[in-house]
Amino acid sequence: RFMKNTDIFTVAGKTVEELNSAISENTEILNADGSKAEAEDKIASGMKLVIKDEDGEIIDTKTVVVPGDVDGDASITASDARSALRASVGLDKLSDWAQSASDVDGGNKLEANDARSILRASVGLDDSKEWLAKLV
Repeated sequence: RFMKNTDIFTVAGKTVEELNSAISENTEILNADGSKAEAEDKIASGMKLVIKDEDGEIIDTKTVVVPGDVDGDASITASDARSALRASVGLDKLSDWAQSASDVDGGNKLEANDARSILRASVGLDDSKEWLAKLV
């Protein structure tokens, strides 16, 4: 996992339980709609990581970003690539977390090449795990 500004970046395919166990702090993971995520749920972009102190008081909230998961459905698909491509040419506007999930090359700017990389990962031609090293 990696943190950048108010986001926490993680690889696709992790479960809530796996992410929680990798973080030493008291945490709770919420779905994008604010409901509590179940331990077996896959981590998706747009989820919230709530960090609490030892008394259970909220001390910080981070938005989860899974590079390539532009639509927040916990998977990297051609639909994510389409959304990234449309946003890269100004046809659509993405939320902040979706914008972060789209910029997979670490260039701090969404470009058509990011959409290409997402599409290649969606069909197994690229490894999305390699993106994290570029995003920290």
